[in-house]
Amino acid sequence: MEFKFRILLITLLLWPSFVNGQQESNSVLQSKLSIRLTDLPVASVLDSITRQTGYFFSYDPVLAQANRKINISFSETSLEKILNAIFKETLSYKVLQDQIIIYKETGKKTIEIVPDKKENQFILLSGKILDLESNAPIPYASVSLWNQPIGTISNLDGEFDLKIPAEKGKDTLVFSCVAYQKYLLPIPDFEFERSSIFLRPVSIRIKEIKVKSIAAIDVIHEMLANIGQNYPAEPYLMTSFYRETLQQDGKYINVSEAVMEILKTSYGSQYREDRTRIVRGRKNKQEPLFKWVDFKMQGGPYYITLLDVIKTQESFLNSESLDLYKYEIEEVIFFRDRPTYVIAFKPSVKSEQSVYQGKLYVDRETSALVQATFGYDKPGLKIARESMIKKKPKGFNVRPEDVSYQVNYKTDNGKWFFNTAKAQIEFKVKSRDDKINSFYTSISDLLVTDYEKTDVKRFKHTESFHPDDIFTELIVDFDKEFWGSYNTIKPNEDLRNAIRPAKKTNSKKSTLKHQQ
Repeated sequence: MEFKFRILLITLLLWPSFVNGQQESNSVLQSKLSIRLTDLPVASVLDSITRQTGYFFSYDPVLAQANRKINISFSETSLEKILNAIFKETLSYKVLQDQIIIYKETGKKTIEIVPDKKENQFILLSGKILDLESNAPIPYASVSLWNQPIGTISNLDGEFDLKIPAEKGKDTLVFSCVAYQKYLLPIPDFEFERSSIFLRPVSIRIKEIKVKSIAAIDVIHEMLANIGQNYPAEPYLMTSFYRETLQQDGKYINVSEAVMEILKTSYGSQYREDRTRIVRGRKNKQEPLFKWVDFKMQGGPYYITLLDVIKTQESFLNSESLDLYKYEIEEVIFFRDRPTYVIAFKPSVKSEQSVYQGKLYVDRETSALVQATFGYDKPGLKIARESMIKKKPKGFNVRPEDVSYQVNYKTDNGKWFFNTAKAQIEFKVKSRDDKINSFYTSISDLLVTDYEKTDVKRFKHTESFHPDDIFTELIVDFDKEFWGSYNTIKPNEDLRNAIRPAKKTNSKKSTLKHQQ
């Protein structure tokens, strides 16, 4: 069988950043040269130019056709024009210190931004969720409408914004979080001016259950046997909010966000992938990470939907590979007011096909997976190091320190729905020559804010987000009122400081950088 663990890697691309060297680049490329050479390989011609200018060339010999023989004759001609003649205006050039880098511009691919749905009148509910005993903020608490799919979660500061249709103004809000008692509040009783919601902490462990008498592998088999009963058999169109952040040594240097639609196919169609498309998105103005290097995260919105491990049948949940892992029930707890098995798992054999360790939360009553938290063990991190970094500048050492994932499901009318997903990658970047030694954290968050059954069979190719697409290259700056009636994860204070005001645009299309 083909194992899927590699598809859960968010590929990092480290590309040379030429912004700071633009003036130097223009100066060198416009310098005048006289050169006359006959029947020489391109590589030899570039060596001759190096001897005249003192600038060395960095290029892919295949791309530059280095062995191709050419004749050139120029007098007092700019270096840029000479290079254009050599490469027939098919390549581009940038100056990096004493190097002239010859490269091919990445192809520009357009992706359609899905037109907004009709904007409806909505009620904005804002507040802060606090621990009743300690008064501490509660992050990642669920805020939703009773028995309806509309909802959001609190941020790291416990704050939330929830937008509900105006006609739902007399419904009931539900506040819930692991280790806290669920709290129901009629919307008419919600204090709109300054609303603090206090949740009562409760013990989540169920002491009377003897977990030693229950075989973990039997719980796993029961969970897999009940997928068709516990998860939707029909396709759903999900509205979601996606946020991608990058921090350098604890400081935000990039925040990108989007409202997306997910075409969630039937859980009976294991081999038919879900699709995503962007409705609207924004980002802050990126700050340069280093003087000469920029980071690109590839495929984030595509890969994060693959964290629906019930749908993708990841190796630790695949009947053909269960023997590669060891499973053990740690305890039985109340999870969202329901008795839930907590099953720890780790590789039982050394294999490239068993690289995960983590915990599975399985509802005792329905045998449904309600949460999974997992990451790479040490051998897995070595594989991640080889697989995640697709490009890096010479002399840079990039080492993943931790790769972890989380996925949650919520129950609605007897079925469990994909609800939240999170991918976090921590890595070190070192360069002795450039005196760089920094710690980076990339976090991708997905929150499903609404969903409905759909007859849509597929998204158009030009709308869909693909694994080689780069999210930050697609979206542009927008103002703070940009989201309209869409629900999002309210940014915490640090994120609010990182997100800069930006200008509106009416464009329905945008370009997306695509690796060749």
